[in-house]
Amino acid sequence: MQSLESYGAYGRYFRRPERLIGQIIAIAAAVLAVGSAVAAPPQIELSIADTDRAGRYARHLAELGAEIDRPQGEVLQQFIDIFLIGVDTAKPARADLITDEAPTRYRLHVPVKDIRDFRTQNLKPVGIPSSQSFRDRELFKLGGRRGAAFDGWMRYGNPAGGEYAFIAEKQDEVPATLADPSDEIRKKLNGQYDAVFSLTNDPTEEGLEQAVQERLGRYLAERDEAIEALKPAKGETPEEFEYRKMLASHQFDDYAMLYAESKLLEAFSKLDIENNSARVDASLEALPSTRLEGMMRLLGQSASRFAAVPLGSNPVLSGRVNIKLDQYRTDQFLAQLRAWRAATISGIKADQDRTAEEKTSGEDAVSRLVDSMRKVVVAGSLDGFLEIADSTAGRQTFGGIHVPNGEDFFEALKAFENTKSISKLELNVDKIGELDVHRVGVSEGMFSDLVTLAGTSEMLVAIAPDTLWMAAGPDARNTLEQTINQLDGEAAIADELVFRLDAKLATIADAVINQLPETDDPAIRQMIKAALATGNDSLFLNFSVEDAKMTGEMEIKSGILGFIGRYIARFSRENLDG
Repeated sequence: MQSLESYGAYGRYFRRPERLIGQIIAIAAAVLAVGSAVAAPPQIELSIADTDRAGRYARHLAELGAEIDRPQGEVLQQFIDIFLIGVDTAKPARADLITDEAPTRYRLHVPVKDIRDFRTQNLKPVGIPSSQSFRDRELFKLGGRRGAAFDGWMRYGNPAGGEYAFIAEKQDEVPATLADPSDEIRKKLNGQYDAVFSLTNDPTEEGLEQAVQERLGRYLAERDEAIEALKPAKGETPEEFEYRKMLASHQFDDYAMLYAESKLLEAFSKLDIENNSARVDASLEALPSTRLEGMMRLLGQSASRFAAVPLGSNPVLSGRVNIKLDQYRTDQFLAQLRAWRAATISGIKADQDRTAEEKTSGEDAVSRLVDSMRKVVVAGSLDGFLEIADSTAGRQTFGGIHVPNGEDFFEALKAFENTKSISKLELNVDKIGELDVHRVGVSEGMFSDLVTLAGTSEMLVAIAPDTLWMAAGPDARNTLEQTINQLDGEAAIADELVFRLDAKLATIADAVINQLPETDDPAIRQMIKAALATGNDSLFLNFSVEDAKMTGEMEIKSGILGFIGRYIARFSRENLDG
């Protein structure tokens, strides 16, 4: 059994503490599964600039895949075109997500070019017959027969709606007041983006505090049901399973907070076919006097201790984080640390390859490490950086993290000496100013992913009262000294930055892909590796907060787009082709 005190198991179970950042985009999927009724649900919309590009984009993505995938581009475009018969493909379209009760429902705003063709050659062939109401000639009943693909209502021809058809499950969800959304969508997208997802809660609504609590409560039943459905993985101890369930539960709580307490959450996307890249620009504002607002007001208020350390140029990985913790996040992390300690120690006890001494030493080392990490969390700040870059001399890795209790981490480091995780521990091998430098060799068998990422199994560690430092690779000692001496230099990053990642994913894929959750579909891992190996594997993320408003950007290149293409091509091959 792999050691749970090792980097590999740690990477598998412990999620990035700044999960709020990624959830700005992930909330788009999470709101689809929320539970019971809500009196004041948010307004949730997904708008696209036009429907014509859907087929072209699907085709392009499939053609970025492997040779076997490329013919599926034409298959996908032909399939999508079927659903565009009678549609004005040059106009914007929109889907509203209606979340007042479960399950989530949709209202479509479809630009119609020919209503007869839309009804008879689009809806009817896919199993959705339509009949016009005698009392309201703008209203059409959809489905209503055994075996119909969809039962609902469509409104078309109302003066405010222009040439748009509005489709929903309930009749009262297609009122005559619905308006042509095209000008509003074009204004939002501003000619720069293909699509936008938005979630809006009204800050002026009556009984705002109660409405927030109702929206938060909506997630509870769904969260509990989802956690209950989780099953232990093969070889997972009960403590490991409980830790995994806790992480999932906390993630649900974070989704609930975004759903209930966001004033405005937006994510704009753009696919650049010519340059084989895609971009997402996101922003988040919180409702006043909410937990989310309090959390965001702590961010972007003070400089990182490592602000003067230059950002990497063309790095394998360049990462920065500078997050202040509120009580909610502090309590979450402390609970996670307790559960991680129990899970890790249970794995150590279950490891048949350890001697009794190694088990005792491992338990003590993990306990010391968790106690040290607890003090960092209680201090209320996560501030650190990591830089990995290749050169003609080899791979260079260095990083640091701000801590309030360096001496505790030094004692924890010494405690790992007689565990399976450390193959070498040489204390006080050098000095940088007043700092003692230690040489650490990690067990390659247990840290193969870390060794792959860093390019070596040995690193230098220096522990100051308020900072942990590490460096590995050629000339690690000089790199460490140079980095430490840069602390008092001119800032290279702004105070507002809370998270930044610039990475070459193919280079690090082999180090981390085996730490992904186990899947019943091993082909997915191969698709990821193949796509990243054959395309531009760059990923860039950047998030900052100013005046309690978070803004973020993500850019991906042909490697990740190639994986998406492989995935949709496989779907096409298995479900559409032939």
